[in-house]
Amino acid sequence: MSASPPPLPSRDTPTNLVHSEEEAELAAGKFSGLKIHVNDATSATANTNITPNPDTLSVLLFERQLSTYASPVMNEMSDMFSIKSLSEEAIKKQTESILQSGDGEEKRLEDALVEGIPSQLRSLVYLKAFHVKYQLSKERYNSLLNKSIHADLPFKDKIDAIKEPKIRDALRVFNYYVNEVVTSASNKIEVGNNGSFNHEIVKAQDKSKQLQTIIQIGQLLTNVPGLTEEQALYLLLKFNKVLCNTNFSELYYEISRALEDEVDEVFAHIAKQGINIKNIILHQVEGLLDSIDDQAIGLETLDFIVFQGFTWLSRRFVHIFTRAQEHILSLEGDKLSQYLQSPDLLQVIIDSNSRQTLEYHPDIIKYENEYYLIHVNSLNNNNYELVNCKEINEELNLKISVLNGEIDSLRTTHVEILGQFKQYQEDVDKNEQLNDQLNGKYNELKARFEKLTMKANLDNTIKANKEFSERNSELEAQIEQLKASIAKKSEKVAKYT
Repeated sequence: MSASPPPLPSRDTPTNLVHSEEEAELAAGKFSGLKIHVNDATSATANTNITPNPDTLSVLLFERQLSTYASPVMNEMSDMFSIKSLSEEAIKKQTESILQSGDGEEKRLEDALVEGIPSQLRSLVYLKAFHVKYQLSKERYNSLLNKSIHADLPFKDKIDAIKEPKIRDALRVFNYYVNEVVTSASNKIEVGNNGSFNHEIVKAQDKSKQLQTIIQIGQLLTNVPGLTEEQALYLLLKFNKVLCNTNFSELYYEISRALEDEVDEVFAHIAKQGINIKNIILHQVEGLLDSIDDQAIGLETLDFIVFQGFTWLSRRFVHIFTRAQEHILSLEGDKLSQYLQSPDLLQVIIDSNSRQTLEYHPDIIKYENEYYLIHVNSLNNNNYELVNCKEINEELNLKISVLNGEIDSLRTTHVEILGQFKQYQEDVDKNEQLNDQLNGKYNELKARFEKLTMKANLDNTIKANKEFSERNSELEAQIEQLKASIAKKSEKVAKYT
């Protein structure tokens, strides 16, 4: 760049900057309409004038990103970091050559981004844009690095395979920090708020994709001069925050709707082939940085993501599909599906510049409102269902209470019956024992009775026999007497005959 970049926008009114911490904002510039004049190479006094800006979408995205970066959600909650802003000496050293080379040309931030942030200022721009105001002591950093080398961490092999030692060590510390040190689930790389990169329960494959994105960003940062290992770590943590706090589900919807409105013929052709455009977008977004071989284009893409957020990809994909329109319309079926999921789709804009991407202005606000209304309606329906479920739940709870009362009553009755049963069982056992005793006594008495009965019968029989014997003797005597009487009478009859 031949002129000094415009000042980095803030949420407050810009002020004149003279070799102070705020002077770093010269590196980033006031977005689309805030113009800077470099009047004196020694004083480097910045003058800003707000002028009408036709690219309201860029303004919106830029201001949103600044607001997000300035919010507490982008800060690390660990007590390992101390608060420290960039030193004035470091800022002056990095900006002095740029300020002295100014030719008074007015520039917008978009123009600066398209032409490329001066390489010697990119680290300062990123650090200021992300509001990095904390540091990690060298001793603490080395301690984390040593622990990360010996710790059993996920994706360790991928990080160890990186050749650049500065980024490799920064990624090692990052991996250890987010997985072992940070206790808040919202800061861990495995857990985010929404979207493909950050499910509540993230699968190993999704975690690998997110860390791969961080690794790719780290590899791009190897081309940023003047960036220390600690600063690389701070930027990786900030990019991780951006990933974790980006609603990728909403982003995919916005890109899909932008394609439907801006390249409707292509969108309709893809839909007619039965291809899910959302899956194509998801695949290409996740592989965006992987597919960029040109480091300059990679850094340019990273610049726009830093200053306009991932929403900028809506414009990028409209540009891509517009450039590839003729080829897409010539393909069908599996060939079309393979092309849409291949890196070749992203290569169609390699020979173009980002200024052409900025010519597209999809109605992001409309898409955000649609997404919001869809989810609000969904939430309303869910609320109605929740109310119905609560009413049913209350009825069921009432029935359960009644049933619990009956169960308690039955349980009490059961306990009483069980107590009576035990008492009856004891009584039965006692009676059975008594019965056994009585049966034994009865059998004993019976046996004795039988013995006694047999003796009595025998005595009676003997007595009867005696009586029969005496009567027989008497009868025999009577018979003898009758015989004697008959003999006498026979003799008398014989005499008279």
